[in-house]
Amino acid sequence: VTHFNNGDPILTDLNNSQWNNMNEGAYAFYPFEQVNGLVSEEEMKAVYGALYNWYAVTDARGLCPAGWRVPNDDDWKYLEGYADSEYGIGHYIWDMDSSLGRGEDAGSKLKLFKPFHWYLGNDDFGFSATLGGIRRQHGAFEGEWKRGFFWSATGRDEWTAWWRGLTYNSGKISRQYWHKTVGGSVRCVKDGD
Repeated sequence: VTHFNNGDPILTDLNNSQWNNMNEGAYAFYPFEQVNGLVSEEEMKAVYGALYNWYAVTDARGLCPAGWRVPNDDDWKYLEGYADSEYGIGHYIWDMDSSLGRGEDAGSKLKLFKPFHWYLGNDDFGFSATLGGIRRQHGAFEGEWKRGFFWSATGRDEWTAWWRGLTYNSGKISRQYWHKTVGGSVRCVKDGD
């Protein structure tokens, strides 16, 4: 998505300094030249999509299509409990923040299986998560095919917000807070769900 629902363009093509100091919605595409096996920006867009800062995620003009919204932290907790084979919906483990991951296998059940990149993924629920990396607060890109970070619409404080992380070598899912200028992936949920 390159425009908000009202048609306004979302800022893009920002240098590292501009990205770091941005306090309104912006997005970037991971440079395809840094990704093994991809030969164009269009291919990068099709495989991984854009990386959005939190200001784009929560902009009142809407990032998700009409009738859809960015999931909040509680939506993620529900999904994790539903997907995990050991810790169900409402288990206290989903309230923990951990970069090492939580649960038993919710992360595996939400990731695509992608041989030669990551093996701990079976996509049991059609979530089809790909590990598209991040754009760090200072503007650098990193982690494509190793990590995927998905924003929640829930802020933690003035500077940080919650998101979920998946990695190539773990079946768990992490809950962390990052600076709102970091670029991450977005999934939408249907309103009323």
